[in-house]
Amino acid sequence: MLTSLKRKIRRFVYSIKKLWKWIPIIWKDRDWDYWYIYEMIKYKLEDMEAYIRKDGIHVNNKHEADKIKTALNLLYILQSEHYIQEYYDSTDKFTMKGINKAIAKQDKAHRIFFKFLDHNIRNWWD
Repeated sequence: MLTSLKRKIRRFVYSIKKLWKWIPIIWKDRDWDYWYIYEMIKYKLEDMEAYIRKDGIHVNNKHEADKIKTALNLLYILQSEHYIQEYYDSTDKFTMKGINKAIAKQDKAHRIFFKFLDHNIRNWWD
């Protein structure tokens, strides 16, 4: 009975800590842009990657943590609009062809990220 109570108290304290960690993310959340969805996914994946890498007990925990890190790198490309920014930084003369090519690369990164997530997410547990 006492160990059950201790477990419940530990879970409660853990939940309060998690809630406290999420407050800044939720506070900054806005409904008008997909960037904020990416921010929430990023935050969750960062926590999962750290936990699985450090405390993971299944055989492939480091490998799965590396996959989460890859997902985070892809997510960085999406959030920073890397290919569009790269285009703007590389030229003084903007063309519709150039910007459309950058947008196409950005769209491809979006598809790759979600395909990668769909393919791997069910392995990210411990």
